Amino acid sequence: MLQFTSSERNKPVLNYNGYQYTLKRKAATTNEWRCRQRKCSSTLSLTSDNEVVFRAPSAHSCKGVHSSKQVIDEAVERMKKRAREETTTIPKIYTEELVRTRIANPSMIALYYEPIGDKCTLNLSSCLIERDDKMQAVEPFAHLLHCLCLCLHRADCLLKANSKIFDEDSDVSVYLKKATDIFKRLIILFDDDEFTDSVGVKGLSDDKTSPQMYTLCIDICNVLIEYKFMRMKYLESTASILKSIDQESRLHDKMSKAKLRLPTTGKLISFTCLKRFLHSILWTKIFNADLDTSNHNIDIDLLIDDINYRTYVMRCCLSKLRAITSNGIKYYFDAENMRQEKLQMMLIDLHTILYQAVTKDINIILTEQILQLIVEIWKIIVNNFRGAAALMIDSAMKALSGDSDAIDSNISYSQTDPQTARFAESFKAIYKRIESEYNRLIETAGVDGSTAKALGCLKALIYVADILELALKDGEHIDRNEYQSFAEWASSTCMQGKYEDHQLSKALVRLLIKLSSKISNHAPLLRKIAMDIHGQCEDVSEDTKFVHQPYFAIINEKTHMVILNNIVIVDLERMINSLEWIIQTQILSYDQITHFCAQLSYSLTTFGQILQCRLKNKMTIINIVKLLTKLYTILDEFTRQMVKNKTPIRDEFEKLASISGSQLQQPCYGFLTYTMVICYIK
Repeated sequence: MLQFTSSERNKPVLNYNGYQYTLKRKAATTNEWRCRQRKCSSTLSLTSDNEVVFRAPSAHSCKGVHSSKQVIDEAVERMKKRAREETTTIPKIYTEELVRTRIANPSMIALYYEPIGDKCTLNLSSCLIERDDKMQAVEPFAHLLHCLCLCLHRADCLLKANSKIFDEDSDVSVYLKKATDIFKRLIILFDDDEFTDSVGVKGLSDDKTSPQMYTLCIDICNVLIEYKFMRMKYLESTASILKSIDQESRLHDKMSKAKLRLPTTGKLISFTCLKRFLHSILWTKIFNADLDTSNHNIDIDLLIDDINYRTYVMRCCLSKLRAITSNGIKYYFDAENMRQEKLQMMLIDLHTILYQAVTKDINIILTEQILQLIVEIWKIIVNNFRGAAALMIDSAMKALSGDSDAIDSNISYSQTDPQTARFAESFKAIYKRIESEYNRLIETAGVDGSTAKALGCLKALIYVADILELALKDGEHIDRNEYQSFAEWASSTCMQGKYEDHQLSKALVRLLIKLSSKISNHAPLLRKIAMDIHGQCEDVSEDTKFVHQPYFAIINEKTHMVILNNIVIVDLERMINSLEWIIQTQILSYDQITHFCAQLSYSLTTFGQILQCRLKNKMTIINIVKLLTKLYTILDEFTRQMVKNKTPIRDEFEKLASISGSQLQQPCYGFLTYTMVICYIK
């Protein structure tokens, strides 16, 4: 079969019967091609259109090109063609074609295996390449290793289900025996305390060890851990698994200390294995009982109690989920090739396991890790699977059926989707439990590591707020009264919470704004927040001191600027942009004019509070001036349309004119004067 690719200099390359040829000369009716190897003089001739072999190739004095090189060359050629013909970005084309090649060629791992007599070695020169005087690992290697592991696992299940497969197809028997032999020899090669010597990691100083070498070793560790864990009941010991985990952890820590970019550890661990990992850790937490005796191994108790094992499992799960979030559900690599419905159901199963565990009163470190995983699952579901959120909640709540500890039975739920409201209520209870633990730890700060646990509580509270925001994002699942209840809870939490953590403050205020916007206009809420921020800042006028009874305790001296920059200004910009679009594209009716004037008035009064703050960040000042300019432009256009259409002057418009004139004129003048002084000093 004739296949054409191109060289690094974009010269045509012919691939034929395991050899590569370059064009030597053109004639009237034929084209002569010569073997690409310099010492080989073999040639062949094709017709002038390069579609038919005119003369078969002469004898070769070189070895043929490895099939893996042809696969790579074909993939590169597809990338080049798409880059020329499509508008898709180069990184995206590269990712798509790389995934396509890996999925289409899962057995390429055998190409790295070189049997020498009775011994077996791995050709690491095929896995590591030298570029710019540095050794780099070929990324697909570990993925392909993992593919082989998975194929063996599936083949083992297949043989158990159909023992006659050897009799029916002898090729299957031969392949499985060879594949098993290769993998077992790989395990012997790498399942050793000194295996890092094979790739040159151990014994080298940090400045001579590339991140790719570390990554290659970590990937191999992950493959061995999964392989051993999935076979643990029959063949593998706990000590063997813990040894591989210890190797992976040491390499991971070494990369951290060397300030190298850490690999996405969990990308090679299959979802099937991750699910079993989580079950092994959380089963006793969920049911307060031992694991199923049919699958139970005495050694697994030792594994579950090991802190390095729990840390490794949680890190793998988080890395796996983040890999999907960053690459999308279509383009991340997974040896199980889970896509769409299968991936959705697996994520729902993982969420159900995690949810059942987090509703129990478990230690705060584990609670924080579980909540972080739930947040990542929610991000994937909300961004990629339309309508799957209700299914995920329903599955979690059904699994929790009969456990009333985390649900308030006195709450009245709607008939639209009671499970969603119950789910959110359970996380309110989780928030209260974590908050109580945090308050208790603060009282004993500095004793028995309580400070670290308190930080864990803060992170856990952030994750709870994020989960509530994601779960209550779609308005069709809960009716307005229930949104009102959740908004009141969020408001009460912000009023009473005296946290000084920036991330938690942002998460709670953002949740409050999202919930308030579901039930009514949230512009008045923005004005209250702006007043609290003004109360925490010095006034632009040195002779004036703003006395204000704060609405929300969470907006304090440590958090007010973060909330101003990340929430208030962002929401104001969104509101002003919508007003600008309305005034430019719509003809307002009588009722719409009333609403438009109200929104404009709220925006102006909110700015009135912000303009009186003595701000020091230059970019914040620039953004505020830009938004204020756009706001007055909208007001000018609105006034022009009112005059042009001869619209009767109404009370709302008179109030708007008063706010933008007499009430806002002095703050604007003071803020601009202060800004000029700041810029002059700088």
